[in-house]
Amino acid sequence: MNGCERILEVMRKQGKKDNSASIEKAYVSDGQVIHHGQKLDKDDYLIAEGLSLENGDKVLIVQISDEEYAVICKVVSI
Repeated sequence: MNGCERILEVMRKQGKKDNSASIEKAYVSDGQVIHHGQKLDKDDYLIAEGLSLENGDKVLIVQISDEEYAVICKVVSI
């Protein structure tokens, strides 16, 4: 990482410091959680206890670190 990249990383972290994490919608396809078109590997997220994910499920997720998400619940349309 060069000097400019380090400065940008510090700026990003400081910019996020006072912003709370937002809850966002994702879905399950082919056994993977898809968030904004990005496939998350199973190592990239935690799942709320007792929650099992199936293809086609819509879920709510929150980003808990730069590289980790938490799937907090399933949601349905009524």
